[in-house]
Amino acid sequence: MIAMRGLSLVELMIALLLGSLLTIAATQLFLVNRQTENLQLGIAGVQDNGRFAFDYISRAFMEAGHHPSEAIVPFVLDETPYAADVDDAEILDGVQFDTVTYEVVEGRDCYGQSPFTGIKRFRVAQVDGINRLNCAAFSFQTGTNPDGTAFSFWGSAGAGALIDNVVAFQVLYGLDFDGPEDDGYGRADLYTNATRTKALASDINAGNIRIVSLRFGVLLSSDARVSLDPDFSPDAITLLDQTYTQGDNGGSEVDFEDGRLYRTYSSTVALRNLVSSL
Repeated sequence: MIAMRGLSLVELMIALLLGSLLTIAATQLFLVNRQTENLQLGIAGVQDNGRFAFDYISRAFMEAGHHPSEAIVPFVLDETPYAADVDDAEILDGVQFDTVTYEVVEGRDCYGQSPFTGIKRFRVAQVDGINRLNCAAFSFQTGTNPDGTAFSFWGSAGAGALIDNVVAFQVLYGLDFDGPEDDGYGRADLYTNATRTKALASDINAGNIRIVSLRFGVLLSSDARVSLDPDFSPDAITLLDQTYTQGDNGGSEVDFEDGRLYRTYSSTVALRNLVSSL
């Protein structure tokens, strides 16, 4: 008769230890693979949004002030003609989000359809907790009162969402102080924000100063957390003339410690109507 012998206590403890080590190793491998996958998805999503920002926004801003036969002041420096019907109808500065509003004559609307004549506004709005850059177009329209009399107003000509997960959207305007006889005519001598640009409105409207280009920057985040490492978050990110740090930034909260991926994209665009008129 063969004697049956079970595992000793020491052997059982060794087996449990080896099993635990294998489980821990498998769990860590799974977490590393999952984090790598999340990081790759985050990079892909941010890069897609970044490429779209370069493509669509660059082409859209390039036609600011488009006119088939003459150069006009491209950006709206005074919202008075539109204020009754359109919110934020002029260029504006914000701690995180600037607003860009410009005029086009026989240009394209937010969907790329032409000809469109009116104003286009780009600004960031929060929708379901997501900061989204939107394009809205407005055209001069007419209506009829109940008594049969006609009235005019600036009405919507279409709007669309462009980019989600926008942490910051900043714009600087390229000003040319040179005259036609100067060598630097047509090139920006200074890039400045909307507030300073509007302060020069009288000279811009008189043609003494021209807005010849625009520099924009977008700070984007990934859709979801891509890292659990607290050292993964940046200490600060600079976008054009603004630097954002963790926490409060002049009344706006920025949370770089949420495990998301953050990337900046910027470009400088020359305005077509002014370049073609040189």
